[in-house]
Amino acid sequence: MNNITRVLSIFSFTLILSVILFSCCTERILITEGGNLYMASQLTAPDVVNEPFSLINEFEIEYVNQEHKNFGLINSAWASSCDLNYENEIDRTSLELTLDKDFVLDNETLVAGTNLLTLDQFTRDISGAFVNMYIDPQFFTDAIFDTGDHTFTFSADIEGGLSVESNLTLNLNF
Repeated sequence: MNNITRVLSIFSFTLILSVILFSCCTERILITEGGNLYMASQLTAPDVVNEPFSLINEFEIEYVNQEHKNFGLINSAWASSCDLNYENEIDRTSLELTLDKDFVLDNETLVAGTNLLTLDQFTRDISGAFVNMYIDPQFFTDAIFDTGDHTFTFSADIEGGLSVESNLTLNLNF
């Protein structure tokens, strides 16, 4: 009976260790294109934008490879999560968000093509293949836009010499 207990203890320990070690994998991801720039807002499908919003750029990605630890009794398909490893990183210093038309902010005219991400009212957050651009709601109170279509252009440089760009046209009425 004592030998059976030892065998079961060793087997249980090996099984638990296998699960712990095999619950890990790494997915290697490559950013391939600029993807989509879209608006995040409470509006569902606005024809005319008249309330504060944020912008999100989602890069197009390609899964290069998924690496599994090759030991253990349990197959890696049971892994609970995989670490994401981006093969080519976004150059944070190259991020630009521009508007195709002049507008007035705090009684000063900002010309078309000004990098909006340099303004205090804009903050950004990079999370994997997403760049979230948050706009302070006060910006929409202080800024004066011509009513009509405005095109936002997001651009960034990616490690390895890739430059990406995406556009979004919104009908602004503030």
